Amino acid sequence: MSVARIFSRYYVAGLSDCGRCRTHNEDSMLINDADGIILLADGMGGHQYGDKASLEATQLVNRLIRQYLPAELAPRRQNGFWRKLAGFWRKPDGSRQALPDTQSQIIGDILIQANQAIYQQNQTAEALGGHGMGTTLVGCRFSASASIMHVFHVGDSRLYRWRDQQLTQITKDHSAYQAWLDNGQVGEAPRSSIILRGIGPEAEVAPDVRILDVAAGDGFMLCSDGLTAMVDDETIAAVIKGMDKDNIEQKNRRLIELANLHGGEDNISVILVCQ
Repeated sequence: MSVARIFSRYYVAGLSDCGRCRTHNEDSMLINDADGIILLADGMGGHQYGDKASLEATQLVNRLIRQYLPAELAPRRQNGFWRKLAGFWRKPDGSRQALPDTQSQIIGDILIQANQAIYQQNQTAEALGGHGMGTTLVGCRFSASASIMHVFHVGDSRLYRWRDQQLTQITKDHSAYQAWLDNGQVGEAPRSSIILRGIGPEAEVAPDVRILDVAAGDGFMLCSDGLTAMVDDETIAAVIKGMDKDNIEQKNRRLIELANLHGGEDNISVILVCQ
């Protein structure tokens, strides 16, 4: 995937690889530079048609965000069941845009609708109880007129921020292992691959959505656990240090290469963003 521009301020590029142990790739990535939307989904292991679930989830979420939160939102685009959330602030040019908190609510509703759509397909196929389609999803939406971004996720695909020579994990995994850490590490540690929230397997899902300030020089990385299960954060930080528009494709390739050198046990997907 070649380098794209988002709102003339950000450079973004992504790369996905099957890994060394899988016969096909169930990850999906979507970079919508025109609307400032970046999405990465990992079809959940143990579920049928994980590649279909990840592709459908990214396409549906992208379409709904474009529909209800275009880069320059006009009031006439606010309709349907999101009308009740309408709240706007007036920009310097006189146009109006949804308040950031209102946008967060809309994005959360969009993820819930994506979950319902895939869950209904599982119902129709009589493939419930972990036997149907499922996927994780992590994404961000940059603002065209402010130095903020919305970060949202379900599952254990992650978003990191690179700031002041430090790599910080912004999202928190929806996994049994993370719950074990949060609850005092009582008993034997569960496998990190046990996911507690996903899009599709259950009738209801609780996505995490937050607003993140973007400072000059910030960079970001979205990735599937095919990278983070194989390569530690310190090594990742050493690779992406100094990333710019001329080398982010090379750094993507290096991260994929390292994951494969360390075993490549899963599909590996990485999206890098720099200013």
